[in-house]
Amino acid sequence: MKKVILVLIDSLRPQAVQKALKDGYLPALSWLIERGWVSWECASIYPTMTPAASSSIITGLMPSEHQVAGFAWFDRREDRYVNYGGNVDAVLRLGPSQVLNDLFYHLNHTHLTREVPTLFEVLEGAGITCGNINFFMYRGVKEWKLRVPFWANLLTAGKIKRQLKGPTWNFLGNLLPLPADFRVPPGMEAPAGPLTKYGINDEFGGTVAHWLIKSGKQPDFLFLYLPDTDGYCHRHHPDNIVPSLVRADRQVAKILDAYSCWEEALAENLFIVMGDHSQSWVRDDGTGIISLEKLFPGFSIARYRHCRGSGFDLALCSNERSAHLYLLKPDPVLRKEVIARAAAEARIDQITWLEEGEDGRRYYWVKRGGEEGELCFRRGGPLKDVYGYRWEVEGDLSLVDARVEGDTLYYGAYPNPLDNIASYLDNNKAGDVQLAARPTYEFSDEGMPVHPGRGSHGSFHRDDALVPLIIAGVEEEKIPQFLREHPLIIDVAPFILQHFQVECAPCNWGREVRWQRGESCQARF
Repeated sequence: MKKVILVLIDSLRPQAVQKALKDGYLPALSWLIERGWVSWECASIYPTMTPAASSSIITGLMPSEHQVAGFAWFDRREDRYVNYGGNVDAVLRLGPSQVLNDLFYHLNHTHLTREVPTLFEVLEGAGITCGNINFFMYRGVKEWKLRVPFWANLLTAGKIKRQLKGPTWNFLGNLLPLPADFRVPPGMEAPAGPLTKYGINDEFGGTVAHWLIKSGKQPDFLFLYLPDTDGYCHRHHPDNIVPSLVRADRQVAKILDAYSCWEEALAENLFIVMGDHSQSWVRDDGTGIISLEKLFPGFSIARYRHCRGSGFDLALCSNERSAHLYLLKPDPVLRKEVIARAAAEARIDQITWLEEGEDGRRYYWVKRGGEEGELCFRRGGPLKDVYGYRWEVEGDLSLVDARVEGDTLYYGAYPNPLDNIASYLDNNKAGDVQLAARPTYEFSDEGMPVHPGRGSHGSFHRDDALVPLIIAGVEEEKIPQFLREHPLIIDVAPFILQHFQVECAPCNWGREVRWQRGESCQARF
């Protein structure tokens, strides 16, 4: 059985990749595409933020099931903000120990629910060895101890949790112990200092992958995460990211070069290359940033410095082009006022919220800023969408650019919008009201950076949500139908389990079953 190598390139924008391929800048990716299969429309989840999307990739499940809500959110159970390090202000106001513990420990061990397994846990439980290189969703079965830099240990007074669980081979730059025999191969780089994120960068990751293979230590399943394109997009126009794509392609080439020839690499491995989300441009004319605080004057808003939300009306959490609004008082009038205030802002694309009906069912509502129409929908019903899910809908489908032909729902600018909205609102850690910005706009608050004139993401618009998915080393007919026709990032984990002939009840209760039966199958944990 072939081994599997999964390469995840953060913020992999299809349009930028296609142009770079056409211009001949990406020889490794071009070689894999020529010998494999590619989709340019693999849809991410909502919100299109790396922690939530990465959790969906490593579990094969939606946010309602894995329970990771985004990059910044409000924890009602602990009555506090969670932010994985969006900007320096967030780190200083929440405290370095809280932010670092949330990022390195809680994200994997408490925020990602223990009720669903990761791909690493399932595979290694079945005797299949796994390796992780720089991917932050690393929960596995082996004990690892974090190597905390001196400055971080000093700033946190030694309060960083060090005991982690990961797969057999686990690399987070040099923040985890490196193998005693690890050596940087001649002619390669592996930058691992404080100015290069302690090795959590593309060059270090590609070099480690090359070393694992060349030294005969390649696990059955190897996950390589390449983070640098995300930061590059945030600093540039997302269509002009060739230098970063070239760097990422070079890491894929390092893997191929670890074999006697590239053909041998493909003969021995199933390759998957994908993104977690894309990025879109934010206008820089002074109107592109929507201040959440200015959107809700007159409301008492819990700030990061308050540490707790008790006694306030709202907690506001920007996730770049999306935003979570938490109502901190059980007042139905408060929700109506918040929705009405958001509906007056024409730069908001979708305002979504959940209501429990008198029939005990969950109803999902959508409005658009500056417009009158509303959409209400629920799971199950006579309409089946192109992703295989069934719905009952009433109202203005143009709010999610959907249309009905016969008994089928078709989508335009928003991939998988109904399931994305419902799966976000069904997340126990979600806000009571969710906002998505119109294209070219972005939200701001005290915990996240803004990117006028540069790239951003977070919404479920296709410019944020669609990513390339490349599969090589397997006959196209062995790729499941649902994955070939309307791929989602949650399809990759079940596909890998299928390849290794491993069964996992939570993952198998997934889209293939829904596709075949035309039913809504939503796990409840």
